[in-house]
Amino acid sequence: MLHRSHRLLAGTALFFVFAAPAFAEDAAPVVTAAADAAAEAPPADDIVVLGFGKARQVQTISDLDMERLTPGTSPIKAIEKLPGVNYQAADAFGAYEWSARISLRGFNQNQLGFTLDGIPLGDMSYGNSNGLHISRAIISENLGSVTVAQGAGALGEASTSNLGGTLQFISRAPSDHFDIVASGTYGSDNTFRAFTRLETGDLTGNGLKAYISYGFLKTDKWKGWGEQRQHQVNAKIVQDFGDRGSITAFFNYSDRRENDYQDLSLDIIKRLGYRDDNISNNFPLAQQIGRVLQNQYAYSLGAPLPWATAGLTYPRPYQTADDAYYNAAGLRKDSLGGVTFDANLTDHLTAKVTGYFHHNQGQGIWFTPYVPTPGGSPLSVRTTEYGINRGGAIARFGWEMGINKLEVGGWWESNSFHQARRYYGLLDQDTPSRDSLSFQKDPFRTDWDFRFNTDTALYYVSDTLSLGNLTLSGGWKGYQVINRANPIVSGGLASGRIEAKDWFLPQAGAVYKIGGGAEVMSRAPYASLNARW
Repeated sequence: MLHRSHRLLAGTALFFVFAAPAFAEDAAPVVTAAADAAAEAPPADDIVVLGFGKARQVQTISDLDMERLTPGTSPIKAIEKLPGVNYQAADAFGAYEWSARISLRGFNQNQLGFTLDGIPLGDMSYGNSNGLHISRAIISENLGSVTVAQGAGALGEASTSNLGGTLQFISRAPSDHFDIVASGTYGSDNTFRAFTRLETGDLTGNGLKAYISYGFLKTDKWKGWGEQRQHQVNAKIVQDFGDRGSITAFFNYSDRRENDYQDLSLDIIKRLGYRDDNISNNFPLAQQIGRVLQNQYAYSLGAPLPWATAGLTYPRPYQTADDAYYNAAGLRKDSLGGVTFDANLTDHLTAKVTGYFHHNQGQGIWFTPYVPTPGGSPLSVRTTEYGINRGGAIARFGWEMGINKLEVGGWWESNSFHQARRYYGLLDQDTPSRDSLSFQKDPFRTDWDFRFNTDTALYYVSDTLSLGNLTLSGGWKGYQVINRANPIVSGGLASGRIEAKDWFLPQAGAVYKIGGGAEVMSRAPYASLNARW
């Protein structure tokens, strides 16, 4: 793979920690400090850490940091250098969702919050029920910044999972000038990626500007057989009213399809090595493994062997049916859009309201030897199928007068999530009759089929007092989540209604500047949960 040389920009600070580690900041100097650091870039070998924060640790990675990565790389790769961040992935781009994992100071992924321009992305896990991964939500070249807020999430964050912190992704604004940006990448494993963005510039001379962009990625797996490919389209339009505010609308589309790597246990690694993978180039071998597995099961029951000529011994070097599957894949189609009204209502009163929607269709595919096709192959295609239709609104109102800054707001979301487990037939022949990177149709069996309807409501109140060197912040939030599980095919799984709520979750913090670049910080969040069926 071809890589560009890069530097890490930084600034350092001496700090003391009370209760939780944190950096302190005033909103205005942050931009200046970042700009100064970029203008006075140190030599390439210098490594600097850029830390921004309030009464907790907050760090921001700019688009300049992300531009130093190979085009198409997950933006999370850019923040793995930050203290407390642990990011792991099985591919060079860090975008293979089945393997991608992130943690912040011991909090795992489903204990973190993720947002794009304030819009919730859920916990970005592979089987996400209320969002999508950032690698599908936006093309990496269209990101303006990534902010990592460690510790309990901000009061107004649109998330119910931000116990250990929040990753806030911000998209870039359209340019004031007409421009066409294009890039291409070619590398090992037949990697090809293309990106282009058309910037309209100011169309009317009164602040109306937009961009539309397209990204494409195709690469072979670095071991075994199979490929990963993705098409993405991003569009954004802004009407800027100067000091009065702005109206912003965007639409992002992604179609991602990727073949999986074989999951490896320690025993498999010891016997077959790290490069063991799915045998996607050898369907007859995969069928033979399936026949032996089913013969062994029948033999254990004292029943006739269903594949008499296949015997009871796996073909070498395999010893179990789980040593190597024929194939597996993840397919995801997403449409994400929203409109934001940002207004300065008076000299002291501001308002920001965002409405959004998200539609997802997905299938997790596995050629399983454990369920044969009736009258066909010893294998079948097992799927876990996903569907998301969610919409919501986020509102924030701020009032600032003298030393006092008050903010109130809320978040509401209605989410219809569909999940099903199905099996699709294969013909008993030397080549597979189904494509692993196509959405499957016409199942012969359904284990379960559920519709989950989730309504989320959150409100918050926060206040900040600036008393010279001492800044006090405090507030509270409350939320309610109601989930209804409606079975179409229950499969013996639970159904009904569950509710979780707590209308008062207070937080308080303080920052004191003691001079000489040193600060003392203290923060105390509180969390509880009431749940009932």
